[in-house]
Amino acid sequence: MGTWGTGPFGSDGACDALAGWARRPPDERQREIQRLLIRVLDEPAAMSVDYFPDEVVAAVALVAAATPAGGHLLDAVPEASAAALPTSTSALAAVALDALAVVGGPDGPWHQGWSTTADQVAARQTTDELESILRAVR
Repeated sequence: MGTWGTGPFGSDGACDALAGWARRPPDERQREIQRLLIRVLDEPAAMSVDYFPDEVVAAVALVAAATPAGGHLLDAVPEASAAALPTSTSALAAVALDALAVVGGPDGPWHQGWSTTADQVAARQTTDELESILRAVR
């Protein structure tokens, strides 16, 4: 049984993605995350086949964490710190914001299946916070 938390790095899938990104050099890591975010925009039908909503939210959170307002996102998750991006360009922030709209928008797949109202609210707060951080640099 997997772990599923409402934070951007709170699932087994997100942690697995973080571990994979952490093994790559920072520039390669950033390119890989950018490819994932672009794929979300270009191939949304591949969701839950080739990539999963929790991985996308984790990637978006890493982009947000590389901004002045988002550094706190890495504080509680050592795996996230190990996968941190060296910099966040405004172009990458814009792509991350667009990918977040696909995955974590009002009816996005990341918001499906939360079993309690409290989890639904917390998941929405997570995506709202990421959106706010990214909008500030877009």
